[in-house]
Amino acid sequence: MTIRVDDLFYFVFGITPDTNDEDKIKQCVHKAYLDLCRTIDYKYSSAEIERWKKKNSSEEEKNKAKGFEEQKSEFKNTIVNMIIEAVNKKEILDDFDYWHKNLSERINANSKGKYVLIDEKDKEGLSYGQIQKWINMTLKYMRIMGLTDPSIENKLHIPLDDYILKAASYKENEKICDSYEVYGLGIDNSLGKWSEISEYDKYMYYEDSVRKKTVCPIEWESKAWIAEATRRSVEEQK
Repeated sequence: MTIRVDDLFYFVFGITPDTNDEDKIKQCVHKAYLDLCRTIDYKYSSAEIERWKKKNSSEEEKNKAKGFEEQKSEFKNTIVNMIIEAVNKKEILDDFDYWHKNLSERINANSKGKYVLIDEKDKEGLSYGQIQKWINMTLKYMRIMGLTDPSIENKLHIPLDDYILKAASYKENEKICDSYEVYGLGIDNSLGKWSEISEYDKYMYYEDSVRKKTVCPIEWESKAWIAEATRRSVEEQK
């Protein structure tokens, strides 16, 4: 069977063979956003915005919807541009962990006080759990496209979510799913819900724990996520 990689990249990322690297990276960042956006507590829901935009809505409601959409777009695009700029800097190769922490803290700081998140979240900004998902999934997608430097292959952080936190908790000699030759790491989930991780140091401690148990964390994660997804699918069908 012939695997049509170009077709796959088009349907998944919206890129064609002649897409330049800069636009590929942009698509990676935007797709990574989709992996966490459902966890972001925006001030107004999409349903509310759509209701305000209807024909029979008042001008005040329509203006409110337009204004918030512009704020939300600016909020998102500011972070998108921060990540795009950061992944192109040589600092990512010099000291990956420092680069990651610095970028995470800047994103957190830039997501505060924008009046886009619900009131109780506005002062806190995006959590480090949400931020790691955005950064780490961007780099995972870039790796799939061959856009990451081989020198940081083993340093890449794994994107944390429910599937991976569960997969890592299986014993080291325990298969995650019978269909795949990938095993747990024996690491208990001490972080709780991934989207609510509020301390970078706790997040980094977990990433270091994964590094100690596997030669290439991102390689393990890629296989473990699929294995855990398959296991859950099989369980649901029983």
